[in-house]
Amino acid sequence: MSAAASILRRCAACAAILSATIFPAATQSVKTPAKISDSVWTFDLATQGYTPDPGDAFRAQIPALRKISFLNNSTVIATFIERVTTTGLHRRDDPNRTPPFKLHAVFLDAASGHVQRTQSWSSDSSEIGVIPAADGTYSVYEGNVVYKFSANGEPAGELRIPSAEGSGVGIWAAAVSPTGKTILSQYRSDSGVRCEWIRTDAMTTNGEACQIPENASISDVEIAAHESRKKQTDPNKIYISKLGGEWKPICVSEDGSGCAVADFLSDQTMLAYNAGKLEVLQNDGKKTFEQVLTQQIEVASPDAGTVSSSRGGVRFGILLWNSPFSNNVVRTPGAGPNSESGVTLTPKRIAVLDLETKKWIFVLENKNPQLHEMDFALSPNGDALAVKSEGTVRLFHVTDASTQ
Repeated sequence: MSAAASILRRCAACAAILSATIFPAATQSVKTPAKISDSVWTFDLATQGYTPDPGDAFRAQIPALRKISFLNNSTVIATFIERVTTTGLHRRDDPNRTPPFKLHAVFLDAASGHVQRTQSWSSDSSEIGVIPAADGTYSVYEGNVVYKFSANGEPAGELRIPSAEGSGVGIWAAAVSPTGKTILSQYRSDSGVRCEWIRTDAMTTNGEACQIPENASISDVEIAAHESRKKQTDPNKIYISKLGGEWKPICVSEDGSGCAVADFLSDQTMLAYNAGKLEVLQNDGKKTFEQVLTQQIEVASPDAGTVSSSRGGVRFGILLWNSPFSNNVVRTPGAGPNSESGVTLTPKRIAVLDLETKKWIFVLENKNPQLHEMDFALSPNGDALAVKSEGTVRLFHVTDASTQ
């Protein structure tokens, strides 16, 4: 399932978001928006064996497993999944059986785009990804196990996840904190949903039965989740809770136009949508920034990894999509429900905001209607933007191009 399809799959939970766009002033404050061709360097993942594969697209169902990230300010990690072709039938416990998926990670020098090294991991699941942490280490999440590595790729630990064991258990959702030190992994079975709070710094996990929405967001100390209206007169709310503590509302949309969490930017702040506005909220609900949303041209969604922040949340980037109402989408006759035209959203732009100056300082425009993917990551210092589009990785310098 593509990232765009993932957005449409959960439209019921983010209807208000789908009807809003960034107000034009957000991008007009940038003197000259960057174009895809303005990248500092370009790297073709086909040189490392990449080919388009449904297994890689399937990973879009868990946005936390990003396809592009920064290990540190000097190293970009680009990943892709290979679907391994096997012959014959093998039992899962057969030591000679080849797992059907392989995750490839390419470590690129952020200054030059040259390959520093590569790693790969075989897996029975396509729900696998690399998660960098603020301390310079990184983890490989595979649903039922987490592997930890030092900055130079040396093994540093392995953690089995108890809730993932047993027949009929499947991964329901996953969320990762901005520091990469905490993972919330949810597992569904006939007996219900269980949550595992995984700490990659200490390599420990704590499991419990839970009732947390699929699109919850977490920091290292708190969790935030959106509650849809139970009936037409109810408000939309964002609830926040200390891990295992009491839930309290910090964002309430009384006009019914929507109140949904996008993601935590740091342990202290989060990005939210509320009544036609994009807001940065502190943990107590205090608003530190807002941007009016208007015009049905673009889509902003909490799905598909559309937010990335620098260390401490000083800067963040957000991916905006061409809305289903615009002309810049792919329409397939007969592919939608009831045989109407199916719609595939296309990425429109990535915009970067500096919260200290409260300016939109960088905008990357997509002018290619055939480009259906723009996974991205902001560097820890907020000075670079890495973008993965299908099998191509590009790096951009985030220079302050604001006119204000």
